[in-house]
Amino acid sequence: ASQLASETWDAVLEEQKAEEKERKGEDNEDDVVTEIFGWELPQWMVGFQYALQDADERMTNLLLQEYNAKVWNCTDDESFFGVTVSQSNIPDDRNPALTDPTSPEITGRYKGIDFAESTCDGLVLSPILFRYFLQFSDPLFDEQAFMAEVEKEKRMLLKEEPSMTLSATPSSSVAKDVTSNISKDMETI
Repeated sequence: ASQLASETWDAVLEEQKAEEKERKGEDNEDDVVTEIFGWELPQWMVGFQYALQDADERMTNLLLQEYNAKVWNCTDDESFFGVTVSQSNIPDDRNPALTDPTSPEITGRYKGIDFAESTCDGLVLSPILFRYFLQFSDPLFDEQAFMAEVEKEKRMLLKEEPSMTLSATPSSSVAKDVTSNISKDMETI
């Protein structure tokens, strides 16, 4: 009887381990490697993978915001590589730094520099820029189809995460409030 009980107990433990592995496999749908050849990775390596995914999302959103604003149309011919030190030719209603309440210029104000986040942003920025450069420079690139696909993805994300109800295109009153807040901050400096 004791042999039968121990065999049953071993079978239950094996079944429990198999269920845990299945749950880990289901929870690990975000392409983060937690173990290699049966060895569990240290927590900092797993966290680094999550940080890279977050940076990829931030940089992709930033690039798409800049593309939607079409700020390259606001440059003068007499400026040096599109940069004029003393003035900004971008209208305030088109400047993503002023109109988007989720922009890093607004959300990161007075918080200092997060070096780990900035490092991850730097690591993922070049591949993202290269990917979109190849996509946008394609002679067969269809801007309407691309924008429709981006909007479709945004709607799908908003359906999945109802807590994120912040609009990607804020009203002009928000832009004016942000602009006035930034100008007040500049006056105090």
